[in-house]
Amino acid sequence: MIKLMMAKSNCFQVVDRGAASKALERERALASAGELVSNKNTASGNMISADWIITPSIIFSDNNAGGSNLALGGLLAGFLGPIGALAGNINISDKEVQTLLTAVNVRTGLQDAVAEGRAKKTDVGFGVGGGSYGSTDMGKIVVAAFLDAHNKLVEQMSK
Repeated sequence: MIKLMMAKSNCFQVVDRGAASKALERERALASAGELVSNKNTASGNMISADWIITPSIIFSDNNAGGSNLALGGLLAGFLGPIGALAGNINISDKEVQTLLTAVNVRTGLQDAVAEGRAKKTDVGFGVGGGSYGSTDMGKIVVAAFLDAHNKLVEQMSK
């Protein structure tokens, strides 16, 4: 997800040093062993060097960062009927994430930029027969926090 954000920003060219890099090494080994018909795409020295290593971190993640349960069903039912009973059993919960993206210069080893991202989501659930309705996928909040950090990192790197 972070690779996609970086690539789509048009601020970074993403190099892969993971699975794709290992596959490139195997192709180059086959080419140097004479096992490939053409080695024009696997020649040594064609890889682009990385300028920064960007490290993602989740600093803080809380699936239940607070909230409240308002049990006013009986009181509101007297004024608003069944809708008042439903509305009177409201559950509110907060989910919060804080992330960090750090850009370290490959040539100097210095940290060129660091950006913090935050995202918060409040769920409102309505109690129905002892249960409640209301959900937020924590992964979406993490993505939102990384997107926030990414946008701040792009701003720092473009100065």
